[in-house]
Amino acid sequence: MEQHEPLARLTLDTLPMNIAVLDGDGTILFTNRSWDEFGEESADATGSNYFAGIDMAGDETASKAVDGIRSVMDGEQSLFSLEYPCDTADGSKWFLMRVVPLSEDGEEVVVAHTDITERKLAELRAQERARELQAERQRLEHLISRVNGLVRDVMAALMGAETSDDVRTAVCEQFVAAEPYVQAWIADVDLRTGGLVGVAGAPDAPTDVEIGQQTPDDPVARATETTELQVVSAMEEVPESSVHQKLCPDAKAMAALPLVADDSLYGILVVYADESDAFDERERVILEALGRTVATAINAIERKRLLTADTVVEVELEIADRGAFVFDLSRDLDCELTYGGAVPQDEDTYLLFFTASGCATQALLEQASEYPEISAAAHVSDFESGSFFEFEVADPPIVSTLASHGGRTRSITVSKGVARVEAELAGDANVRALVDALSETFESVELVAYRERERPTQTREEFVSQLMAELTDRQRTALQKAFVGGFFEWPRATSGEELAASMDISPSTYHQHLRAAQRKLVTQIFDG
Repeated sequence: MEQHEPLARLTLDTLPMNIAVLDGDGTILFTNRSWDEFGEESADATGSNYFAGIDMAGDETASKAVDGIRSVMDGEQSLFSLEYPCDTADGSKWFLMRVVPLSEDGEEVVVAHTDITERKLAELRAQERARELQAERQRLEHLISRVNGLVRDVMAALMGAETSDDVRTAVCEQFVAAEPYVQAWIADVDLRTGGLVGVAGAPDAPTDVEIGQQTPDDPVARATETTELQVVSAMEEVPESSVHQKLCPDAKAMAALPLVADDSLYGILVVYADESDAFDERERVILEALGRTVATAINAIERKRLLTADTVVEVELEIADRGAFVFDLSRDLDCELTYGGAVPQDEDTYLLFFTASGCATQALLEQASEYPEISAAAHVSDFESGSFFEFEVADPPIVSTLASHGGRTRSITVSKGVARVEAELAGDANVRALVDALSETFESVELVAYRERERPTQTREEFVSQLMAELTDRQRTALQKAFVGGFFEWPRATSGEELAASMDISPSTYHQHLRAAQRKLVTQIFDG
């Protein structure tokens, strides 16, 4: 046996683990090279007591190690193993200690320590990742449950709202009723000062809030300027003098959500939360969609109000631009263009009618042909005060923007590059939203007059709506061209043949359409 001892020692020295043999009292009988090289204290460990060295540590892991080794020595178990952390000269590591009997009838045991740092760290990372995923799943489930409830409640409130003020108030109330939101109000632009003022809020939210033009860095001001959601995740970033600190001093985060529909701003929803992470990326997407829904509801109510309101708002606007054809034609040719109406051709094009005075027909047609937005331009007829033209365009921006805000175009006169627009809106319409929407398209938009008046019991819109429902597209076009072109004047400024040619139909067919439209018009007047 002794002749094999050098070979056994050599074999143990080559193993990648720290090995020691202990007798029944814990005295170290043998250590391999890895054990000796592990640390200076264990270099001369042979003959010392292993338990004494462990006991000096005095921690829970040491107690478990001693108890485990003794249980193997006493024959209570044939294998004991323990994973434990250890601070070494090379940094913190993890080891696996395994203890087995050296022989079946002896008290000696073999203690082996294997470096498992790489494997253990991988396990710990996996466990940490699993905990993170579990926490993320719980947060996501909570977010879905909370936001679904908020969306459901807001949608229900929108369905029951009768006015735009009802919408704004209901939205604020629903936000405050949902965790973790603690306060909500809506800001809008004050037409007189250009600043932001509170227009609606939750029951305990003050609405006499004002954010002046001198605070462009305010989140609400930024949201108004950019029409993009603004989030503050740490309220310490907001100055103590800010209205937000005064309105909700306990808030930990806030969001300023623009209410935008059809490129129009209907206010800024300001929401405060008592959690700093309340507005994460996923929630922001949902909030932005909710903001568009709220704005669309306000837009629909304001358009409907134009037909049913007891009062209407008359506005006059001055619009200037370079590059849009009606502005350039009036300026370059020194003429005046008067809008006579628009007829939809299909889903993508409209036929615009204008009368022009003070310019040559051919010069106007030649310059109009240079604009890509005009797919066709035609001279219909001449009369004493000017000429009648029609333009086929993809989208008339002034008229369509007014319509999208529930407005009706009363007149447009363009001279020297400036358009004077008269329009009518519902009594509670958001005029600032209309001006902002027009400003997105044109260089200069100025509100020069604002008047409120009572709507007559029998509205023009109701009469026109009934008549338009009766007319075919051809009948409407024939009637509108005849009116704008001066066909009904005496002497006639335009002949039926000219109007028929502009519609690319025969004179007899044109007169059939015109007479049918006239008959329906007279029927509406006398038979109702």
